[in-house]
Amino acid sequence: MSYALHHDLSGDRITVANDAARLAWNDTLEALLAHAAATPDHLARTLAADPDFVLAHAAKGLMLLSLARAELAAPARDCLAKARAAARLRLVTRREAMVVEALALWLDGAPRRAAERLE
Repeated sequence: MSYALHHDLSGDRITVANDAARLAWNDTLEALLAHAAATPDHLARTLAADPDFVLAHAAKGLMLLSLARAELAAPARDCLAKARAAARLRLVTRREAMVVEALALWLDGAPRRAAERLE
């Protein structure tokens, strides 16, 4: 699958396969900022539109960890694996790579370092 650099609603560069993924990601960001219950639905739409969108996989993993439920660590690890696999298929922006690194740090028991990476 091909991809292109686009800008999301915050003006950051993202590597997505198509405009549908970009628009769904924008919906995800808006919902996240609004603490909307529909955030996971928008993220699911994003990944359906581009199953290899690295940033979306990493964001999903971080969202799972933020719920602070032990049973969500395994699905978050799956998100990290998917993000890393997708990153081998396309170039990613520095920001996207740093979000993946943040997820890995949190999963490795370093949430403070993960937060620093996200800054």
